[in-house]
Amino acid sequence: MATLNLTMTIADEDVPRLVAAARAVFENDTLTLEQITEMLRQYGISQMTQMIANYERKVAIAAADSASYGIEVV
Repeated sequence: MATLNLTMTIADEDVPRLVAAARAVFENDTLTLEQITEMLRQYGISQMTQMIANYERKVAIAAADSASYGIEVV
């Protein structure tokens, strides 16, 4: 199994902005930075899952559209 280590660094002065924005978006004024970080991690996992599903769906549709489904009828 592969491990993806995705590290993000933001400036110290931007941390309060991130916390304020996340608290507003998630409608929870008590979220800690640790909780917000976990929520962002879960969101990233969801986005990766959706990205793969959308890509594989597109590939499958293209393959189905280019397949030959003709039959010989006599």
